Amino acid sequence: TGFKWLNTLNYYGLGGVLADDMGLGKTIQAITFILSKIEKIGGKYLVVSPSSVIYNWEREFRHFAPDVNTVVISGSMEEREKLINTVLKDPNIDVLITSYPLIQRDIKFYRDFVFETIILDESQNVKNDAAKTTKAVMDLRANNIFALSGTPIENNLSELWSLFSIVLPGLFRTKKSFNELNEDEIAQKIDMFVLRRLKEDVL
Repeated sequence: TGFKWLNTLNYYGLGGVLADDMGLGKTIQAITFILSKIEKIGGKYLVVSPSSVIYNWEREFRHFAPDVNTVVISGSMEEREKLINTVLKDPNIDVLITSYPLIQRDIKFYRDFVFETIILDESQNVKNDAAKTTKAVMDLRANNIFALSGTPIENNLSELWSLFSIVLPGLFRTKKSFNELNEDEIAQKIDMFVLRRLKEDVL
């Protein structure tokens, strides 16, 4: 299962891309993984998602892991700064939930903090390595980072470079060396760090 796969990579301090087809429960698998990690070692976790689903993440945590304390980062810049500073110091808060647009604006409040794990939901939002949002996400610090996406590549292979420079920096040394690889060589390198199952396979 996805949960076991996340746990295995986590055991070795690695990140990866959970690329299951839509509707196969990427969110629940990620929540189960975070819950199990909190029960073992505690720590702070960050979920970054599109603005439209931040409250959905909060609801799903409440439903599937009611003992996990979550906080949605929202409000004005001043309110967010105060909230982030308070929550990062509060041992009773487990998970912060924020959006890609807000990470871009608030990165300065997170820079000195190291999360246990960061989950990037719908990670196609960081497919362009030159975009401000992607650069902000690259500045986040964590023991490991997992990306969730039903469509890890939408247009071209360079989107994979951007994604893996976040979840597994160093897997590809430079963008130039990545571009020199053919599709088979790239597929071979990322094979164990991507889990993709289609609905028809699962059903």
